[in-house]
Amino acid sequence: MKKMMITEKRQMNVIRHFRYPELACCISEGAQHLRQLNLNQMTNHTIVRGFYTHHRGHFIGITATSEGPLFFYDKQYFQLSEGKFMITLEHDDKRNTFSFWWDGVEICRLNYQRQLYQYNEGIVDDGIRDFFAWLYLSTGPRKFWRFQKFYTVKSS
Repeated sequence: MKKMMITEKRQMNVIRHFRYPELACCISEGAQHLRQLNLNQMTNHTIVRGFYTHHRGHFIGITATSEGPLFFYDKQYFQLSEGKFMITLEHDDKRNTFSFWWDGVEICRLNYQRQLYQYNEGIVDDGIRDFFAWLYLSTGPRKFWRFQKFYTVKSS
């Protein structure tokens, strides 16, 4: 697990809110906590690949690091390139259940209303407006290598 830290405004790295791009979360190596801010009010910042969202008081997201994608759930951090994770997305007609597992232990289980759209002949979860469906679809076995490559950045 990796920690992150907030630094001065001129040194902030920010990742965007998944549904509200004008909002961002400032992050940096070695953190105690994460803070949300409005990008329109900032002048000096560096955008880092990643997204976050809020769900019932929890702060959940993914960000790019030099070691690969880093998943965070509140103050817990998980380096996905270590391969110890599993993400599931179960659903019924109206609700989804997203689960994140690390090394065989369930870290979080979140229930929420499904956001569906028509695709070909069926109805599928919306990976454009639904952070959890996007993350589940992006980290599947056939796509994870591409996801890992995109969310790995050169260290500065």
